[in-house]
Amino acid sequence: MKILVPLDCASHGQAVVQFCSSMPNVLDSIIILTHVAPLPGSVDRGGVERAEHYVSEIARPLRAAGAHVLYMLRRGDPATEIVALARMLEADLIVMLARRKQRHGDRQLGGVIEAVVLHAEQPVVTINDVVSAGTALPGRDERTAA
Repeated sequence: MKILVPLDCASHGQAVVQFCSSMPNVLDSIIILTHVAPLPGSVDRGGVERAEHYVSEIARPLRAAGAHVLYMLRRGDPATEIVALARMLEADLIVMLARRKQRHGDRQLGGVIEAVVLHAEQPVVTINDVVSAGTALPGRDERTAA
């Protein structure tokens, strides 16, 4: 299974680690972490390095759990790039972080998630970016929850 996980570098990636680690076939999965720097605007070298560091930090515990993890950095409209990347990589699932405390107008999920849900061919799972230690996620044996 190929799982695409877009990250915005402002969310708490621990939720992604816990969710993906709880999936039954994580050892047979390829988890593709990505960050899309929005246009217009330039991304300085420092911004690229911060994004690379953030994504590699999220990848580390997933790799330690035995998952095959790749990461990609892209530029463009985040929703468009996520949908295109999911199609290009033939992803089976998209997992996105939704910030519970942040609301965009009347939309709870935000524009990027809403656009991805509407346009992606793959199922999209949204998870909260706040997962406390000791919380067992669905499908995860409570003895292994940390």
